[in-house]
Amino acid sequence: VTGVQTCALPIYIQEEIADLISASRNLTPRDGLRPNTYATLFGLLTCTGMRISEALNLSVDYFDNKRNLIVIVEGKFHKTRLLPLHPSTTEMLSTYSELRYHKHSNPKTKHFFLTEWGTSLKYPKVLKTFHSIAATLGWKTGGIGEGPRIHDLRHTFAVNSLLQWYR
Repeated sequence: VTGVQTCALPIYIQEEIADLISASRNLTPRDGLRPNTYATLFGLLTCTGMRISEALNLSVDYFDNKRNLIVIVEGKFHKTRLLPLHPSTTEMLSTYSELRYHKHSNPKTKHFFLTEWGTSLKYPKVLKTFHSIAATLGWKTGGIGEGPRIHDLRHTFAVNSLLQWYR
C-alpha cells in the first residue's frame, strides 16, 4: 500500500535469549553480583514483558515470593498493577534475592536490582551493558534507534503470548 510505512520490530528467538542470559553470566566480576543482576534482569524482562523502567524501579517490598506476584507501582500513566509470576520466575527472583542479600545485607536502596556497590541500577548503564553484550554476541547494531533494543524483549513476550493463545 502506497504511503504506509511498516515497522519491523525484532523478535528474539529462544536461542538468542539463552545466549543473552548466558553472556550476562560471564560479566565481570565473575564472582560478583553484576553477572547475576543482569542475567536475572534480562530473564525477568523476557518472561514477564515488563518495561525496563518497571524492572529498574522494582522495590524489594513489591516482590511477593509466597504468592508468585510482583506489584508494579507507578507504571506507565502512573498506574499500579499486579503481575502474576510463573513459579520458575519466582524461584529465579528468590535465588537472586538471596544472593543480593548475601552480597549486600544492608544495601543503600530498596530497589530489587543492585550494582556491585549496593546501589540501584541506572538505565544508561543497563543500556550500555546490553549493547556491549549484543555486540559480543554479534548482533547487528545500526544507527540511532536501530539494532537490538532492551524494549524488544517486551515485544518478544507479547508476540509469543499471542502465538501461544492462538495455538
